[in-house]
Parts: sequence; structure tokens; C-alpha cells
Amino acid sequence: MSVKVLVSDPLSERAVAILRETPGIRVDEYYGLSETELLPLVSDIDAWVVRGATKVTRRLIEAAPKLRWVARAGAGIDNIDGEAAR
Repeated sequence: MSVKVLVSDPLSERAVAILRETPGIRVDEYYGLSETELLPLVSDIDAWVVRGATKVTRRLIEAAPKLRWVARAGAGIDNIDGEAAR
């Protein structure tokens, strides 16, 4: 069983390569999408990697029943709904 990771903001090529090279991890990359465009993509993800552009809203978190981790590459978490993520 693999872990499905969504990367929705650009990361360094090396960071994505590390994820892709890790056994059991499947990585999908989609950048610059709106909340509406992200909704169908989050339905079966286990983990989500963002930077500052993607807003991880309550609506998106609730649409991702398998989601266990949200990783914010960089500083701050003001783009993540912390209350919904709990």
C-alpha cells in the first residue's frame, strides 16, 4: 500500500526527487490551482505538501478523509486552517 502525497506548491527539484525515490510514496504535483480545482484531488490523499500559495481550508481538509499530514515547506502556517487540521 502506498502513501499518496499531493504537492500543490512548487518545491525544489531535489525535495520532490527525495519524495519520489522513497519506496511506498506516490507523488502528484499540481500547482496554481484554486480551492474548487483542488477539491477532487484531495479526496484520496494521505499527505499534502504546500508552501505559501496554497490555502489549506476547512473545506479542503473535510474533503480529504484519508489526510493524515500537512507539511508546510518554509516558515509559518498562516495558509493552513489549524483548527480544521486538528
